[in-house]
Amino acid sequence: MGYDKIAGSCADQIVHFFLDDYKFEVIWNDPLPRIEKLKSYKAVLSPNFSVYTEMPMPIKIYNTFRSRWCGAYLQSNGVKVIPTLAWGGPETFWFCFDGVEKKSVVAVSTLGVRSEKDLFIERIKKEIAAITDYSATIKKRKAELKESVDLIEQIIQEGAISDANLRLLVDSIVISEKDKKLHIKINLNAKFDCHKDCYDAEGNLTERMFIA
Repeated sequence: MGYDKIAGSCADQIVHFFLDDYKFEVIWNDPLPRIEKLKSYKAVLSPNFSVYTEMPMPIKIYNTFRSRWCGAYLQSNGVKVIPTLAWGGPETFWFCFDGVEKKSVVAVSTLGVRSEKDLFIERIKKEIAAITDYSATIKKRKAELKESVDLIEQIIQEGAISDANLRLLVDSIVISEKDKKLHIKINLNAKFDCHKDCYDAEGNLTERMFIA
């Protein structure tokens, strides 16, 4: 049953939010007065705030957060909640499934795919496979990042540069991800000549180049 259609209690029905967002914004803005009504239903899906592909990424993240927060709030107040999953393409996979337990029961909207059910199911399978591959890639990059951090710690331990001097040299290290690639940007505290050090597989310096 859609949230916009609920009336009296109905212990054998589940409430969904596969509606236009304005019809259930009240669950985000003022959820407390709605708790007792929702508790009378068999279960409630977490609000399905829109995550359209054309939306700016911050809005997609914000709406995913709102869905999780509302679900958690309802659950903490005695409502039986089933998480709703929504995504806006592969670029949202890194956050759109956060906060949902693995192998748990979830809900996915099929609005607009009535005449293309087979294609929708095939797309779901492909996206699950992509998520699996993406998770493996993230784990690999985290391991590579740890190796880089370990290398810096090793340099400090060997006395090549002290921790204090390193902090004077480096203002900040910004780690981000874009297009499934891990980016590491080191911001220095002053302007330095550019140089490039090349090392072999054993970690020996093989070449050093300075650029004015």
